[in-house]
Amino acid sequence: GAEEFWIPSLFESRERVRASKALSIAGGQLQIPQGDIGEVLRVIREAPAEITYHVHFDCAPGRTFAVPESALVSCLELPGVSA
Repeated sequence: GAEEFWIPSLFESRERVRASKALSIAGGQLQIPQGDIGEVLRVIREAPAEITYHVHFDCAPGRTFAVPESALVSCLELPGVSA
């Protein structure tokens, strides 16, 4: 409702992002390589520790992943260049 506290996020829905490190699901069955590009589908601000995103990655079409904000960088940032 109107009284809920807004938690700012680095990314919003439909924004293109890159994995800042290699990611794997439980059991290590599927891995998202560092630098792979994806699209934010949804911002989850209710996560207890940090903002989480539902992301589709190009290397895993049709799959949706819950990814913490700390594991993503903007596609506008160049690989290997620190801000």
